Amino acid sequence: MPAVVIELAVPRRSCKLRGASVCDTLRERREVRAIRRRISRVYFDSLEETVKSLLQSLGKLNRPYLTAVEEKLLSLIEREYGLIDQSPQTHRQ
Repeated sequence: MPAVVIELAVPRRSCKLRGASVCDTLRERREVRAIRRRISRVYFDSLEETVKSLLQSLGKLNRPYLTAVEEKLLSLIEREYGLIDQSPQTHRQ
């Protein structure tokens, strides 16, 4: 199976310009990695085109978090493909 590249388009921002601490920047990076990991785990060639398009759209977000609706959609896909239990927020690693 060919490797799938999921790239979240989170702009690089200076902590000084944002008025944020280094911790905020590190937390954002961790959140981006977690989203990328979740998308990569569920993305494979035989997915339905609609699901692929949704995952690709989530991968192009310009922020380091998912909205409540985006989180529900990604969780639904993970549950549908058996990557998380039926209870919310129980991700398998």
